[in-house]
Amino acid sequence: AAVVAGTEAEGQPPKKLTKEEREALKAERAAAKLEREVEKLERQAAREAERVRKEVERAAALEQSQAVAVAVAAAKEQHRLEQERLKEQKAAEKASKAAERESARAEKVL
Repeated sequence: AAVVAGTEAEGQPPKKLTKEEREALKAERAAAKLEREVEKLERQAAREAERVRKEVERAAALEQSQAVAVAVAAAKEQHRLEQERLKEQKAAEKASKAAERESARAEKVL
């Protein structure tokens, strides 16, 4: 037989619960259990949301660092091409000056 909590502590003999009281107590316990389960699931959902947020943050940081790496590589390639173009331009100017000197020498000979 179920006993109402606290009645013995007050010095009264244990009281038998009615069917309605037993069902109400059972419903209260079930509701408390469900509430604890809901709180547990809410904590799990919050942890999962935080994990997903961190993962998205990591992915965004990785994507950004990859974009920076691509931009740096493109800038390096552009610089290399510019240096190559300047080198070719200097070589062409040097060849042009050499051709002018050669032409001037040829005119002096004639």
